[in-house]
Amino acid sequence: MHVETMEITKAIAELGKDNIWKDYIIPLALPLVSALFGFLIAWFTIWYQEKSKANSKNITTTNEWVLSAESAAQNLISLKQNYFDALEEGEGVGNARKSHPLFRLMVVPRIPVDTPTIEPPNKMSDLVFFLDALKAGENTDLKSWLNIPRLGAWRSNYLTAISIWRKRNEELDKYLPILSEFNASSFGEEVLMERIAERIGRENIEMLMDLTEQAIHITDILIKESNDILQSLPDLIKPIIKGPKGGAKLLKFGEMAVMRKRYSLKIADVDYELLAESSGRSPEDLRQRYQFWDY
Repeated sequence: MHVETMEITKAIAELGKDNIWKDYIIPLALPLVSALFGFLIAWFTIWYQEKSKANSKNITTTNEWVLSAESAAQNLISLKQNYFDALEEGEGVGNARKSHPLFRLMVVPRIPVDTPTIEPPNKMSDLVFFLDALKAGENTDLKSWLNIPRLGAWRSNYLTAISIWRKRNEELDKYLPILSEFNASSFGEEVLMERIAERIGRENIEMLMDLTEQAIHITDILIKESNDILQSLPDLIKPIIKGPKGGAKLLKFGEMAVMRKRYSLKIADVDYELLAESSGRSPEDLRQRYQFWDY
C-alpha cells in the first residue's frame, strides 16, 4: 500500500506542474495553423479564379482574331473567284497574254464589295499577353504572328484592300459603258490599247490598270496571310496559356478544303516591263508598289 500511495501522490504532484506544450504552445499553435490553412485556401481560390478569368479572356481574344482572319479570307476568296479562271496562277510572270496589264484590266470585272465585317478587338493592348512567350531580353520575330504590330498591319491592310476594290469600282463605273464595247480577245492588246485610249484617254487606262494590279496583289497577299493566321496563331498561343482556363478552348481550323487551296494560289505577276512602258515608272518601282503589303 505504501508504494501505491507514493505513486498516487507523485501523480497528483505532476498534475500541479506546468506542461508548456500542452498548456501553451499547442493551444496557441492550433488557431495559427488553422488561420494559415484558411489563408492558403483563400489565396489559392482567388489565384485560381483570377488565372482562369485571365486565361479565358486571352483565349476569347485569340479566337476573335482567328475568326476575323477566317472572315477576311472568305471575303477575299469570294472576290478572287470572279477572275481566277481568267488569269494564270504561279510565281513570276505568266504567259504573254494573261500577264498583259490591259488584258488583266479587261478580264477582272467590276465586283460588288460589301461593307467589311472584320471585327477583331479594337484595343491592341488586349494582345500584350503575347509577350509572355518571350524570354528575358528576347525580341519578337518580326514575321511571327506574336508580333503585335504585324497583326495590326494585317487588319489595316485588309481594310485597305476593300478600299482599293471599291475605288476600282468607282472608276470603272465612269468608263464601263465604253469598255464593255470592247472584248479582250477581239484584238491584240496594243491595238486594243489604242482604240480604248481614243475613247477614254491613255491616262485613265493607266489609272485603271494600276488599280487592277493593286487589287490583285493585295488580295493574294492577304489571303495567304489570313490562312496563315488560321493555321499558326492557335499553335503559337497554346504554350502561353497555362493553368486553369474556365472551360474556354482555342479555335483550331483543320486542313483547307480543296477549292479553298485552289483559290489561295497566287496569281502570276503582270508583265512589269509592259506596265512600265505605259506608266512611265520603272519595273522595279512597280514591283515595290504592288508588293508593298507583303510583310
